[in-house]
Parts: sequence; C-alpha cells; structure tokens
Amino acid sequence: MRLSHAVESANEVQAARKLCECAQLIHDVVKIQRYARSLQNDAAEVKLQADRKLGQLLLREGCNKVGRPKKLSHHVSVSEKHGISDMQSSRYKALATLRVTSR
Repeated sequence: MRLSHAVESANEVQAARKLCECAQLIHDVVKIQRYARSLQNDAAEVKLQADRKLGQLLLREGCNKVGRPKKLSHHVSVSEKHGISDMQSSRYKALATLRVTSR
C-alpha cells in the first residue's frame, strides 16, 4: 500500500497526524463496506503503523514526560500544540513503545 510507505517516511508530527486520520478513514470505509477480511486486516495494520509512527514522533519531540504534569494555568503540552489530546497522545506513545514482531 502506498499509505504504508508514506507512514514510514513521515518525519513531522503534523504529517503523521494527517496520515493517522487518513488511515482511520480508510479502515472505517473498508469495514463498513464489508470488503474482504484480508483487506480489512491490511487497513487495520496500516492504521496501527500510522498510530505507532505518530507515537514515535511525539516521543522524539519531547512529549515523553511520565506522570501527571504540574498544574499551570499557561501549560500547553507539545501534543496539544499539534491538536492531539493528552489521552490520544498517551495511546500513541504506548503503541510506539511496543515491540514489533513479524508475521
């Protein structure tokens, strides 16, 4: 799939975020239209790759602080600057830390 190549070459958070959105859309369409199970699995795999890549970029950019942030009225996390909620950010980073095994 071309999208998986784009995911591998993404090197900015915003680009990876857009790829995650595209991968989610493709996954949803393939599932709703009830395409072949193998195509649904391929779409889900690309979606996971995109989510993992975004998590890696967030970790690299400095969103790797562990624990609850200090309460500051002007505090804006790096992930929030990119339009990613703290919950989504933690999920993406968790995927980034998982070990990948081949089929």
